[in-house]
Amino acid sequence: MQPEPYNSGDPEQVKSKKTRAKHAEDQHKNDLRAIMATVGGRRYLWALMGSCGVFLDTVGTEPLLLGRFMGRRSLGLELLSEVMTICPDEYLLMQSEAMKQDKEDSTNA
Repeated sequence: MQPEPYNSGDPEQVKSKKTRAKHAEDQHKNDLRAIMATVGGRRYLWALMGSCGVFLDTVGTEPLLLGRFMGRRSLGLELLSEVMTICPDEYLLMQSEAMKQDKEDSTNA
């Protein structure tokens, strides 16, 4: 048996859909907070944003490579925006930890 199609004119269905969407959004925010609550989670997200080119300038003349880079960077910027909006204090901590690690790495190199 197939489920009934969504009817945007039915107040009960609209309310139910809004409730499910709100629950999914809250879960997403809580998941990000949980990741950012750990040193490993912050380190992973910093590295992921770095590999997306978030902290690099957009330079290039080859359209296909530039398009690929901009697509990756767009995803990284979206992640950065979410982190800064949902857990700004942890973002600052993550940045501080990354700068400290970079300094240690350059000292030990």
